[in-house]
Amino acid sequence: MSGKLEYIGWQAGITYQTENREGLDKVYLKRLLREMNDNGMNFISFMMISHGLNDPLHDGYTWPVRNPRLRCYLNEKCINTDPRNEFLKEIIAEANGLGFHVQLFMNGFWWNPDRVKIGYPRIKFIEGSQQNYYHCADNEDTCKLACDEVEDLLNYYASSVRSYGFEMVGVDGCRCDDTTKKFNDAMVMGKITARFNEDAVSVWSKMRAQEVLTEYTSAIKTIRPGIAVWHHGYMELGDYGGYRFSPCTYKKAGVDVAMPCVHTIADENMLRKVLESSGDFPLVLHVDTRSAPTYNYTDVQHIPSKNPAYILSMGEWIVNNYRPNLKGVVFFNEVYTSPENRAAVYEVISRWRKKGLL
Repeated sequence: MSGKLEYIGWQAGITYQTENREGLDKVYLKRLLREMNDNGMNFISFMMISHGLNDPLHDGYTWPVRNPRLRCYLNEKCINTDPRNEFLKEIIAEANGLGFHVQLFMNGFWWNPDRVKIGYPRIKFIEGSQQNYYHCADNEDTCKLACDEVEDLLNYYASSVRSYGFEMVGVDGCRCDDTTKKFNDAMVMGKITARFNEDAVSVWSKMRAQEVLTEYTSAIKTIRPGIAVWHHGYMELGDYGGYRFSPCTYKKAGVDVAMPCVHTIADENMLRKVLESSGDFPLVLHVDTRSAPTYNYTDVQHIPSKNPAYILSMGEWIVNNYRPNLKGVVFFNEVYTSPENRAAVYEVISRWRKKGLL
C-alpha cells in the first residue's frame, strides 16, 4: 500500500460470535484471506479468547494451551485448540505470504471467575464488576495469569505475528486487600498523600491504571522482544473506567499503537473529537461493522448495530478528518458482519483508494 493509511483489515474472533460451538475453520479463513487480498486489505487481527458473558456459545482460549495452569480456561469445543487439528499456524503463514500484518488479540484481566480460579486459586475479581469477570491487577495470581497467557500464546505462534493487541488493564476502583496494600505502599513512597477513602481511591485508580499499563506492556515486550503492542481503549468518549488513556500515558507505557473504540460514534463531530485528542500518537481506528447488537452488554456499553449507510458515512468522515498519525482502520467483527455491511466495507476501501488514502 502506497497511500496514507498503512493498515486496513478485519478483526475476527476464532470463536467469538461464530454460529457454531467449534468456531472458525481453515476453509473459512483461507476464503477470508483471499477475499481480503482481492479487496486491498493487508492486516488481520485474530481474537484468541471468547467469554461466555458476551457470547453464550463460547468461553475460553482458542489455541492449544501448553501451560498446565491455563488449561482450566481452554475451550475444548474449539477446533483450533486440539494440537492434531490446529490450523491457525497455516493461516498465519499464508497471511504472511500475502504481505499481511498479523496480530493476535486478547482481553487482559477479563475471565470467567469460576474457571480461572481452578488454575489460579488466589486470583481476585473486582466485586461489582460485570458478573465478576473483571480481575484486579493488584493481585499476584491475576498478574501471573495475565502474563502466563501471553507467554503461552506468543510462544506457540513463535515469531509469525507482528503485534499483540489487548483490551482492559485490571484496574477499576477495586477495594480488595491487595489494592489497599498497593495504596498504602504508595503513601509510604509519597506517591499519594490522602488516606484510603472513596475520593482517594478514585485518584489512585487512575494513577494505578497507568502503572499497570506500563508493567503489562513491559512484560509483553520481555516475553516477545520486538513485538509491537497495541491497546484497544477509549479516548474522549466519556468515562469507561480503567482502560481509557491519554496519548501521553500510552507513550510513557511503551504502547506502540492505540486502537480507539469508536463503536458508539454517531456523527462526524464525535469522530473529529477522538482524532483531535490523539495528538501525534499512532492510531488505528477500531470500527464496528456488526449487523446485530451484542449479547449481554450493559446500557453504558451498549453498541448499536450498524448498516451500510453508517459504514459509508464513517468512511467519508475518516477522509474528511484524516491526520498523519492515523495509521489505519480495523473493521470489527468480521464473523458478525452481514453481506450488505461487508460490501459497504469494501466499497469504503475502494473510495479511499480513489481519493489517495490508500
